[in-house]
Amino acid sequence: MLILVTGASKGIGFELVKKLSGDPGNLVVAVSRNIKTLRELVDKNNTTSLLPFKADITKAGDLQKILKLIQSLKLPLDIIVNNAGLIVNKPFL
Repeated sequence: MLILVTGASKGIGFELVKKLSGDPGNLVVAVSRNIKTLRELVDKNNTTSLLPFKADITKAGDLQKILKLIQSLKLPLDIIVNNAGLIVNKPFL
């Protein structure tokens, strides 16, 4: 299965990527603004099931790059996990 996960470098996204890329039947495209931890995961596990991709989904140009990458893989996109978030650090009211 081809799986796209945004917000993949930390927290829930990172743990999800670890779990999903452990199945050799999956190809996980892990999108994040910082892919250092994702590259370390690839190196540590010597896996071909994980493809880290540096992009910021708030930028239209980066969204186009993600689309081109998915199209270049020539596989149907089975799952999208839109895990990316934005912290608004101000009082609730």
